Amino acid sequence: MKAKAILTLTLAATAALMSTAVFKANALDNYVSTLGKADGLVATYTVTTLDGGTEEFSVSLAKPNLARIETAKRVIVADGTDITTFEKSKNQYYKVPQTAASLGELFSPVEFQAWTPFFDSKAFAKVAKIEDKGSRKRGGKTMNMVQISADAKGDTVMTFHIDESDNLTKQATFDIKTLTGMRQMVMNAEKVSLTRSAADTFAFKAPEGAQFVDIASLKTGKWLYDFDEAMKAAQATNSIVMVDFMATWCGPCKMMDAEVFQTSEFKELTKDIVLVKVDVDIQQALAARYGIEAMPTVKFLDKSGAVIHEFVGYGGFQQVMGEVRKAKSKKP
Repeated sequence: MKAKAILTLTLAATAALMSTAVFKANALDNYVSTLGKADGLVATYTVTTLDGGTEEFSVSLAKPNLARIETAKRVIVADGTDITTFEKSKNQYYKVPQTAASLGELFSPVEFQAWTPFFDSKAFAKVAKIEDKGSRKRGGKTMNMVQISADAKGDTVMTFHIDESDNLTKQATFDIKTLTGMRQMVMNAEKVSLTRSAADTFAFKAPEGAQFVDIASLKTGKWLYDFDEAMKAAQATNSIVMVDFMATWCGPCKMMDAEVFQTSEFKELTKDIVLVKVDVDIQQALAARYGIEAMPTVKFLDKSGAVIHEFVGYGGFQQVMGEVRKAKSKKP
């Protein structure tokens, strides 16, 4: 009898552990499903970079393709037809046509990764590994922790703390390997609710005195997403092409975009360069053609498509700017 009792308890314990593991393994799926089914989302949160500062964010989303993002520097509104960006310090705004690609690009920075499943149910489908990291109590709530290794080398690791009560992410950490070491960022949500904002939230209203600037006249390069279009533009203008081979899950790619590509200094330096982003998961043949093995990889091409300069990895603002200058000096 004693042996049978021990066996029964062992089987019961094993069953309980298996049941728990199955539930927690589905925490990310539950989260993705919850955002996918939601008609709207409103989130206010902070992102703190360890050994750095803290920035506040406000995000409102609505199906099928409406978004409003506000930070200390800018307001971005996607109304389904155009994406309008208002630069607060310059009191200027400009518009670009809204496409699925341009809308997805808004959520490329790591600060917005938690909300990507709202518009894309397959946002985490191509990551290298998803691991259950157990649960813990925070503020009287149970948080299921899911660790996502975006790439096989572990250069970008995201850990979501998903509230068991509503399947929403309330905290996240991002560990990103750069050429100069590791960088950690922590997201803390003040509010996350599945609420659809009023329609006028997604209608851009220019502040008093704000100046509209035709993007074609800005002293900036315009990022393209069609490689063939980029090559045609280079041939027509006798320009070199800067190709950013990236992936939506690549943390260093997002950091380079936020910390370099969005700056006025970069835009001024590249105003005579054709800029194009290539998602290696979508354009696999093109990535293979240019021998891409790691992201980010940036290649500079002449108008015939031949490589004249390249670099791999993100080493900070000055590193990227230096590489661009080297590429320009090699223009045929």
